Amino acid sequence: MLTTVALFAVLSAGCADEAGEAQPDQADELPPASTSASDLAALESPHVDTPVQNEFVHVHAIDLPSGEGLSPHEGGPRVIYTLAPYRVAFDTDGMSETASFSAGEVHEHDAGVHTVENVGDSTASFVIFERREAALPSAGPEGETAVPSPSEGAEERVVFEGGHAQVHRVTLDPGARLPEHRGHARAIHSLNSYTVEFTGDSGTREQSFERGDAHYHDPGEHTVVNVGDGAAEFLLVEFTR
Repeated sequence: MLTTVALFAVLSAGCADEAGEAQPDQADELPPASTSASDLAALESPHVDTPVQNEFVHVHAIDLPSGEGLSPHEGGPRVIYTLAPYRVAFDTDGMSETASFSAGEVHEHDAGVHTVENVGDSTASFVIFERREAALPSAGPEGETAVPSPSEGAEERVVFEGGHAQVHRVTLDPGARLPEHRGHARAIHSLNSYTVEFTGDSGTREQSFERGDAHYHDPGEHTVVNVGDGAAEFLLVEFTR
């Protein structure tokens, strides 16, 4: 299923192709999930950018230099996509853990109060797709988001499927398209710069994106075509609850 997906979206060019769930360096048992929503966007940290904020999802881009950290904040259920290798220590509801992640790796966390500190030698760069409290808009009576076979030069694959979300990585060569299909509500994160033509319920429009851009789409029938000169690479994040 292509799930041009949904978010809730939403987790760089040059990232590793293989992604999976990270294995902590020490096996501390994490506490039960909190039901509170995140206030990460309210930290006013220079290391946090939140390009998408709505009632369904927040998308946070994090660039945390070595030795820097994020003060305590409430995090909702979320999936994290690693843009560059890093090692962090985090404390979740009073329980400490240290973990290392590789570029292109995806993992998820339940809700809870936590802190994060970069204990590695390089900047920790990652994208957080966080579920908010509002019920997701319906994708239709069947909830079907399967995409017909993409055109030549188009690739879509699920790089993560967990308890909260699916993460899809899409690559479209110039002229390649994703045929018409129904997508759930979804967040999109651009892994490089590209221009696409999007045809949906409100008509056809052409739009350019830069690496690191993120946006949100409601459910609906749509088609995506790469009308630029280079490949388009992006993440689609579809929250399942």
